[in-house]
Amino acid sequence: GFTVAKATIDEGAFDALRLVMEGFPEGSAPNEAALLALGALADHGLVSFEQPQLQELQQVKHKGKAFAKILIVPEQGF
Repeated sequence: GFTVAKATIDEGAFDALRLVMEGFPEGSAPNEAALLALGALADHGLVSFEQPQLQELQQVKHKGKAFAKILIVPEQGF
């Protein structure tokens, strides 16, 4: 469940999955397996496929516990 998914992220699985997504063509077995794994992580709320608008991120206010919201975007200019 969530504990295993969180441990997976903590051990660097996201970077490994990103490398697979970038290194193998869309539709290939490794690419599809990476998408499946990312889907499982998304089911637990650890990754998201949605691209929030910058204004939405700036308007959200949180009080109490400290937290971080990380937005991962592709590099531009290559």
